[in-house]
Amino acid sequence: MSSFAGWKRITDAVDVAGGTIVMQIMPGRLTLPSTHFGETVQVPSAIIPGVTLHGANGHEEGLCPAGFGS
Repeated sequence: MSSFAGWKRITDAVDVAGGTIVMQIMPGRLTLPSTHFGETVQVPSAIIPGVTLHGANGHEEGLCPAGFGS
């Protein structure tokens, strides 16, 4: 079963039961060059993550985003 099909079963069951699913927006400090199309990413604290993440272009070094005060 695909991931999509698995989550569809869950969301369908929640809907049938009259429940609600909401998206939780989490301020993150990890971002990848391939996900922002050259846009500057701003976060509360500009911290170099020092990790490699899996993105659209395979493994990529995380960017150091711009802090809000920058």
